[in-house]
Amino acid sequence: MTRRKKIILGLICAKTFLFGSSPFLYLALLFGPQAQFFSIDPWPRTQDQTPGRRIGGQYRIIDEAPLDPLDRVALAGALFIGDLSDLIIFHAACFDPRHALRVTGFDVAVCVHCGGIVRWSITGESYTGIGPLGGPVWEWVRKRHNLKPPDH
Repeated sequence: MTRRKKIILGLICAKTFLFGSSPFLYLALLFGPQAQFFSIDPWPRTQDQTPGRRIGGQYRIIDEAPLDPLDRVALAGALFIGDLSDLIIFHAACFDPRHALRVTGFDVAVCVHCGGIVRWSITGESYTGIGPLGGPVWEWVRKRHNLKPPDH
């Protein structure tokens, strides 16, 4: 295990013990066998029956790419800061996602305006507060893989 991964794993464990958050999303993102990044349609369409895969059961996937180790570390950092901000900042009133990822057992989407994060897991949906690095980091990953952005 590299020094960087040990530091990140240590921060995740410290956050878990201090704040009671589950580390499973971070562990799946950093060390899981597969992780996919998605450009998604921001309008939830639960009643729409058009074919296609969805994130969280409602956001249609437009384009996708596998995540490499650099992407995984960057997104884990953005999620970590979003989790910390949930403790010290307020929850956002908006949720307008453009990006999402899927790792073992989790779907995650982020708001393009405030960086608010919604996670869907086997245990249900959860909301995380504003992540100041959320939007820019996720957009950087999208551009890095040259994924199509949503139409709106």
